[in-house]
Amino acid sequence: MFSCLPFTKAKVLRALALTASIAVGAAIWPDAPAFAQGSAFQSGSWAGSAYGNKEGKFERCVITSEFPGKPVLGFGRELTGKFEIWLVNPGWAYAQGATELVTLSIDSEPPKTGNFLAIGADRIATQLPPSSPLIDGLKRGSRLKMTFGGVTYEYPLKGTFNAIAALDTCARNQGVKVAGGDKPAAPSAPDKQAQAEKALRMLAAVDGDTLFRLSSGDFAARVVLADPDRFRVPEDLQDAKNRTKSDFVWTVEGGFGIAKGVPGSPTEEELREGLVKLRQDGCKGELTSSADMRISAVKDRIIKRVEIGCSKDVNGNPAYEAFSFYPHVSGNMIMIVHFTKSPDTSRAADDAFFKIVEAVAGAS
Repeated sequence: MFSCLPFTKAKVLRALALTASIAVGAAIWPDAPAFAQGSAFQSGSWAGSAYGNKEGKFERCVITSEFPGKPVLGFGRELTGKFEIWLVNPGWAYAQGATELVTLSIDSEPPKTGNFLAIGADRIATQLPPSSPLIDGLKRGSRLKMTFGGVTYEYPLKGTFNAIAALDTCARNQGVKVAGGDKPAAPSAPDKQAQAEKALRMLAAVDGDTLFRLSSGDFAARVVLADPDRFRVPEDLQDAKNRTKSDFVWTVEGGFGIAKGVPGSPTEEELREGLVKLRQDGCKGELTSSADMRISAVKDRIIKRVEIGCSKDVNGNPAYEAFSFYPHVSGNMIMIVHFTKSPDTSRAADDAFFKIVEAVAGAS
């Protein structure tokens, strides 16, 4: 791993025109040792640190991983929030400031082509806008393919979800605004962000089977805090937990979600029947229900699912719930529920939660 990266002197290059939405911005690369003692961090096979210039001023956080027979793959967050992708190979001999046309693709997504800048004889890099869709692809995808100079390199994107989360935590600790890009924050956002960051730092190393050993509250927190743009933790978290009698609470578009431990492991149909009985008295309109299951791509885990809908509750409002029951190592289950006023939004929140669980559980 690279604990001290001998980058070239800071260099600024005007943004290059690229196709298919890869944006290359100013390239400023550190030529100093780690910015601060204790700033090194690890996520599985990925190792990173914060870096600064000769004056000791922060410039970026970077994280790298080695792949046998391939260039070292690295990601970075620089001081304005831009995201970086770069490759390092001691056998290369680029001229300073040269550009390399690179085509990359993630899984079955359409390929994207753009210029990477040579920031040293043995390394090339590009920058993306702070909230580029490519970043999410790198976090959640399975395989990255990069073609340039007549050679194609394929990288398994295993562990990148946690690695980029750790990278962003490093950047936030240095004052970099990461989540939400350039969108203005609400007045209360700093306190909520600080709360989320503190919890995320405690749970950032959790991945793989460890996720299913957590309490139901910590299980949900690990997932919710990984996507602060979609899931938000309320400021009055403890009060919200008390009111909902749950182990963790978060808000989503048009509603909210809760987590709670459930004893035993009944079938999805038994769960549906029980939930229908509980909801019958509170539904004054049409009550609908369905049950099915998901088979996780990670170790073939079965996640039982139930959807309950009510066209009009006691307050005259529509109410829809999407339940997912995740297996816990104890043999019990973790119940995740998303409540909204439409089946589409509750289902979308449930799907998004499941995708993050898959990414975290599949990391190593």
